[in-house]
Amino acid sequence: MDSTYLLVPFLYSIDPFLVAVHPIKKGARSTLVYKGGCVMRKRAGIVMSCWLGLALVLVCLTGFSPSILFPSQAFATGGDDFNDNSKDPMKWGADIVPNGKCAMNEVNRRLEFTCRSPSVDWNQVIRPWILTELPYDNNWEMQIDITNDTHLTTNDQWANFGIGVISQYTEENGIYAGLYASGLPTDRGFWSEMDTVTNEYFKWEGGLAVTSGAISLAFDSGTKVVTVWYDIDPDDGYNWVKLSSFGVGGSGGENGTANWGLTNGDKFWPFVYGYAEYIKISSGQLYGDNFQETNGVAPPPPESSLYEGTIGTEITITGTGFGSKKGKVLLEHLGSSVALKIAKDGWHESSITGTISKVPLPAGSYPASFDIVVQTKDKPPKKLSPTDPFTIRNPYITQHSPASGSPGTEVTVSGTFFGGKKGKVYLVGQTSGQQKSCKVTSWSMNEIKFLVPKVDKGSYWLYISNKVGNSPIDVPYVVN
Repeated sequence: MDSTYLLVPFLYSIDPFLVAVHPIKKGARSTLVYKGGCVMRKRAGIVMSCWLGLALVLVCLTGFSPSILFPSQAFATGGDDFNDNSKDPMKWGADIVPNGKCAMNEVNRRLEFTCRSPSVDWNQVIRPWILTELPYDNNWEMQIDITNDTHLTTNDQWANFGIGVISQYTEENGIYAGLYASGLPTDRGFWSEMDTVTNEYFKWEGGLAVTSGAISLAFDSGTKVVTVWYDIDPDDGYNWVKLSSFGVGGSGGENGTANWGLTNGDKFWPFVYGYAEYIKISSGQLYGDNFQETNGVAPPPPESSLYEGTIGTEITITGTGFGSKKGKVLLEHLGSSVALKIAKDGWHESSITGTISKVPLPAGSYPASFDIVVQTKDKPPKKLSPTDPFTIRNPYITQHSPASGSPGTEVTVSGTFFGGKKGKVYLVGQTSGQQKSCKVTSWSMNEIKFLVPKVDKGSYWLYISNKVGNSPIDVPYVVN
């Protein structure tokens, strides 16, 4: 979704966070999908260097907020110190790289952002946090230590690393904060932004000449306000300075207010990002460490649109953390498994659509229950499963009409689990046991039409058969 933004140019001129949500690409627009449908958008660029002088004067006039001690609860709910130098797929979703040759890697006991090419005007990586979600009806905090020792030399160069949250419903709504650097040697500092459907709000502290620090977001569920804090020296303990506050419930924000339309039970989705513009960033120049969040709640398990079916049944699984690259959805049962056939464009970060094209057990083994397992492309793959099993069932007849007829009569059979591909219809003599196949004229999951075959008059049993098995109930049919 694109919007028209009427912002004064000087805000953009010092906007090092034209980053995870609105990276600049001069003369272009595009749309990029993020977790749960969040749209990462890049807009027409503006020449920045013309306004840097005015922007720095305005930054100086804002002054500093008084320092206070922020009540940090390190790793109380979740976090990552990155010390194992390996991405944990149960904590982090698949990286989103909408533009540029850049990467996030856990190396040197930290999370590093690197860019190979300075020729691309904007480079970006977003890494969504999936271990927990942040509740709208409870207080929460998240923070990260940041080092930004990038070597910028020209006014069009920018680099930024930080954290943010996005609304679970409206992809345009987000709050972002980080440690930025521009091409001016002394223009470094802390940046915050509230982005809404209709507007954007900014607050920053520039000219700090710092290369390291920490940034924090804290939510007050009573006032529905997110406050952004920073610390220029976390090594001596966190002594937080207030940077900005943004109201998401329609009031209360000192630096921006909007009504995001959230209610109790809704969630914010957190992420870490890195960004660079017209600069190559090598290992050790831009990174985060000691990511922490407090009072997050575990996301609900994935949900399946159906919990019973047969060959040809289409299933849609919704949830989070599936990643943007197609993995597998398996039906598993006592060591046997079969993969769903994923629909074209059927794999997304928050939904997967696939069809049961075959079954793992031989015909006659059903009904049988299977675990649905989403196997992502993360390394190592992560497995996400709905709590309820999926049951594969035999064909089942509910009614047929007419209930009697002579050879050549067309009969319509209604029911369930007939299958997506044509199986067999046959009659079995109730006394003789003689079996005769019927000509099928149409076949769908819930309705079959067939012609009564040339058999002797009498009473028969009607059966439907597919690769799962036979209809289990004796349904009478009279040939006259």
